[in-house]
Amino acid sequence: MGIEGGRQVSPTLEGIRRDHRERYRFAAGLIPDGASVLDAACGVGYGSWMMAQLARPAEIIAVDISEDAIGYAQRHYAHPLVAFLRDDLLAADLGVERFDLIVSFETLEHIAEDRAFLARLQRALAPSGALVISTPNEDVLPFDPGYYAHHVRHYRSAELTALLAESGFELAAAHTQPDREIGEIHPGFGGAFDIATCRKGGLVGVGAALSPSRHEPASEEP
Repeated sequence: MGIEGGRQVSPTLEGIRRDHRERYRFAAGLIPDGASVLDAACGVGYGSWMMAQLARPAEIIAVDISEDAIGYAQRHYAHPLVAFLRDDLLAADLGVERFDLIVSFETLEHIAEDRAFLARLQRALAPSGALVISTPNEDVLPFDPGYYAHHVRHYRSAELTALLAESGFELAAAHTQPDREIGEIHPGFGGAFDIATCRKGGLVGVGAALSPSRHEPASEEP
């Protein structure tokens, strides 16, 4: 698979659309010190790099199916806390209950086997961990296979919540990005992109209330 595939591609953060950057800034606020993090479908790696800079994880395992994307990430977004790996998340050995936080932004709509994908993430998530996942909202951005050539579906907010529950996740916090370009994040679903933060098995996980904190970066440029 080539590097595009609907991915944001730029060697600098300024070239990445703001709404994508804001999602990763949000996720960084959920990372406890010393956490193990999985960036599931990391693309060219800017988000993994941002989380490593903005928080203090022990490690970030960043996985993408595209060999070209992983090569680009290794060239432009290398970080000592990030390991970029080329693998298929539907087949990869992610371990059992390994990760304290799993991040998967704008991935679910690309995968036909959505339940199999979520089952793998659920298995890899630690009992007290959290999943933060985003996807376009069908009610605001209706699925059009001609326009969204790399997507297989979009989800209404209630459909996303139900799918997550069926896959062993409990919704802990709902956020949304009303604007698809500016990307400001607000409480509740219903905007262009819904962001779900979930517990596993009903246990309180990352940061009891699962609301993001803010870390001051040493630098926000690779």
